[in-house]
Amino acid sequence: MKIFLVAFFLLSFFVPAFPNPPEDIGISISGSELGVFVVHPSQNTSKHFIKTIKISLNEEEVVNQGFSGQDKDGQRATFSLPGLKKGDKIKIEAECSIYGGLEKEFSAP
Repeated sequence: MKIFLVAFFLLSFFVPAFPNPPEDIGISISGSELGVFVVHPSQNTSKHFIKTIKISLNEEEVVNQGFSGQDKDGQRATFSLPGLKKGDKIKIEAECSIYGGLEKEFSAP
């Protein structure tokens, strides 16, 4: 039993947290400015981060932005989408540097 407890104690400190995919994507729109927030908690933001955000407007890719780090709670970015109008279809794809991705669709208000 002691060996099990010692092993558990050591593993809990030396095994890094498992990578997680992005949890959610939120947007804000002001005129032609699109604010994006990808929820992706990480303790090691220089190795485990949102590496790319891709944005498609009405099924045409208009942004493919790479990143080399993020905040502890996720990735924030602002993009200019000239000609954005009410009802336009916006698709956002976010990819983790280690594991997984998330895709979400929105309509411009």
